[in-house]
Amino acid sequence: MRYFCSVCKETISERVCNFSKDKFGIALCMNHQKTVTPQAIKLSNSLKRQGVNHQLEYGDGFKHVDIAVPWAKLYLELDGKHHAFSSKQMCADDERDKYSQKEGYTTKRIPNEWVDANVDRLARSIATLAKKRYREIKENEKQFSLTGMVKKLLSKLSEQLDYYDER
Repeated sequence: MRYFCSVCKETISERVCNFSKDKFGIALCMNHQKTVTPQAIKLSNSLKRQGVNHQLEYGDGFKHVDIAVPWAKLYLELDGKHHAFSSKQMCADDERDKYSQKEGYTTKRIPNEWVDANVDRLARSIATLAKKRYREIKENEKQFSLTGMVKKLLSKLSEQLDYYDER
């Protein structure tokens, strides 16, 4: 039987698989055992229970985020206290978030304490937000599609014609 890392799909040994399942609750390669936090795994499992399709330890080419919900263009970063109390870290986070915004992604920074306090309630809120963002994305796509732009143009022309007809 073959075993794979849940994040990168790299082949791992049965021993590594068993260890990571005992410690983290999922199969992880050695590299991801070092980078995935217990809170990220906890939230990921709760999001799965909510039916939210997502990726743990997602790389966008510029950086890695703890959890990505690509269909909603949503990044979830789980932060320790140093993200709030270190000006250097806060500025670095701001630059990373700006990059994501250019790509149309919103980053939500979530303190680890929130995950530890009530992960299921947090996951429900994230699920609601993700669905809201998905609807907005689809609406924007309609608006900026060729059909959407033609409808908008025709509507404006109709308004102008009505204005001149009234005079």
